[in-house]
Amino acid sequence: MKEDKRILYLASIAAFASLLLYVHVLQTWMMFNRFLAIFILPSFVLVGFGLERIIDFLRSRFNLKAHVVLSIICFLSLAFALPENLKPREADKLVFKRIGELIAEREGNSQVISIAAPHSIRWVSFYANVKYKGAPCPERNHDIENIIGKNYGEFVQNLKRRGIRYVLWEEKHWPKESSYLINSQNMKDFIKLGAWSHPDTGSLILFEVI
Repeated sequence: MKEDKRILYLASIAAFASLLLYVHVLQTWMMFNRFLAIFILPSFVLVGFGLERIIDFLRSRFNLKAHVVLSIICFLSLAFALPENLKPREADKLVFKRIGELIAEREGNSQVISIAAPHSIRWVSFYANVKYKGAPCPERNHDIENIIGKNYGEFVQNLKRRGIRYVLWEEKHWPKESSYLINSQNMKDFIKLGAWSHPDTGSLILFEVI
């Protein structure tokens, strides 16, 4: 094992990947499970050695056959891992799915639907375009501060210039100095379609640009 350069190569990749993930977290303060793949894949060789040791131990200690030991290990692996994977994923994102589906019902899916939102843009845009025959970027209009501009008139102008049909106002993530979208007394450029709430965003209000 110590003299096998292939193992040293994979161990080096795993060590470098762990360092890379550490630097990534320090820089962005974000971590998703899929990022761990660059560490897990080269580490499988170490997992294999560990399983080999466990199999040898169980066979010698309890005088079990190899296929019995493998069956026990597979059962224990499923028993600990399967329940977690069967849980509903991101059930709290249901409100964004409803908003996206509402937009899709109004617009259809013959073309990409452009939406402006600060925090939930990826989920709302994804569900609004989920039946579109293509792969539009779900964060196309995430630069909400640039879209808002310096005043109400510039905001409306930017929306129409980019072809944005819907705006989702979020209580916690909408710039405080740009609250004229919900405070304006002259809302001739928008139609309010609905209101929701989510712990991460606070109140949510969907507007259609007219």
